[in-house]
Amino acid sequence: MFLRIDKEGQVTGAELIDTSNLQDPFNVLAVGSKQNESWFRFAQGDGRLTRVVLTDSPIDALSLATLEQAQQKTIYMSVDEVGNIPQEALQSFSDRGGGIEIAFDADATGVEMAQQVKKQLPGATQIQPKHGKDWNEQLLHYHQMWQHYSSESGGSNGTGREYEIGKLALRDGHSIKDIAQMLMRSPAVEQIANQLGADEARNHVGRTTDAVFEIEHQQERHQVRLRNDGLQL
Repeated sequence: MFLRIDKEGQVTGAELIDTSNLQDPFNVLAVGSKQNESWFRFAQGDGRLTRVVLTDSPIDALSLATLEQAQQKTIYMSVDEVGNIPQEALQSFSDRGGGIEIAFDADATGVEMAQQVKKQLPGATQIQPKHGKDWNEQLLHYHQMWQHYSSESGGSNGTGREYEIGKLALRDGHSIKDIAQMLMRSPAVEQIANQLGADEARNHVGRTTDAVFEIEHQQERHQVRLRNDGLQL
């Protein structure tokens, strides 16, 4: 159940979603909910609000927030698949310099909804998942990456293992962003986040990806030296 909150911050309804089948979830508004006057939304990060992100489902809002781990205060808001938005409040926020991002599904329906919202909020920008149709599929993609390379590497589940798994992903041509997102799904990193906080988990992953990509830089420097010495085939 996902509570819906109106412009005054009052709970005025709820959306019921069966998450047992995320490929085709069943969802319905609870009796008495006002779809056009309330939204599922929550904030992440600290400081002054600088950004509002619009998704087309509560599950995608939660998935994107998990992926981003925003440090600067951000509101994630599900505006339903009808493209219902609090236009006046969002336009006022945009006029004051706030950023609005449209993060709908990467399919025909999502593109059409984004175009409609852009007409209502001309200053809004658009982001889309690159792995899958929606943000939940992108999050699952990184979990599956971790499971794949974790299985390939074998060994224990200690924090040092992320370095070896990162090297395997680098070998297969994955970007630093994708490797970092994959490593954030590591049970050891999740434990760091739970015990020491999200900042320490991010720092740990940052140090690991820096070490992994130092390998690539060393290889590039070696290739340059070979070319300079006329030794590369």
